[in-house]
Amino acid sequence: CTDGTHTGNSLTWTGISSLNDINQTGNYYLTKDVTLSETWTCNDDVTLCLNGYSIKAEHSSPIITVAQGKTFTLTDCNSSKSSKHFTMYGGTICGNSGGSGGGVRVFQSGTFNMYGGTICGNIGSYGSGVYVDRYGTFNMSGDAAITGNGSPRSRGGVHVSGKDANMNVSGNVQIKDNWRGGTLTADKG
Repeated sequence: CTDGTHTGNSLTWTGISSLNDINQTGNYYLTKDVTLSETWTCNDDVTLCLNGYSIKAEHSSPIITVAQGKTFTLTDCNSSKSSKHFTMYGGTICGNSGGSGGGVRVFQSGTFNMYGGTICGNIGSYGSGVYVDRYGTFNMSGDAAITGNGSPRSRGGVHVSGKDANMNVSGNVQIKDNWRGGTLTADKG
């Protein structure tokens, strides 16, 4: 997914109008803005291209969770700021609230790849932007940003839970202006 057409390469892409249309491992792209009334769980290995659209929530739980042992990659190849990389420039996960992981929660052995875009303005008990559970992995690179997330308890931006959880950062990422308990925390190590 590099040109917004989702054709002409070796990957098969499926257009969807709801995250509930994702029912197996594969590559998907949005055909319109999506509003969730409840948390959506990624139960398969999935690449989702925002395709210039957005995902919003009308609930007070994490907007997306990644099931144990699964990988979720979020990109946006059809944004005015898009480059020729797997990115989510222009894509946002913003304005949500919940317990652990107001924006995104990565469950045990799950993986979340963020190659661009913004996670902002989310509120949660721990890891208001992103919460990485034990044995989970969060890869953040490119020009990705986690900003303006907050918690009345602790860990406003990213919470990496325990020594067996991983966060890998590279590129020009920004983790800033998150409040209460710091921007990036880890229980150990």
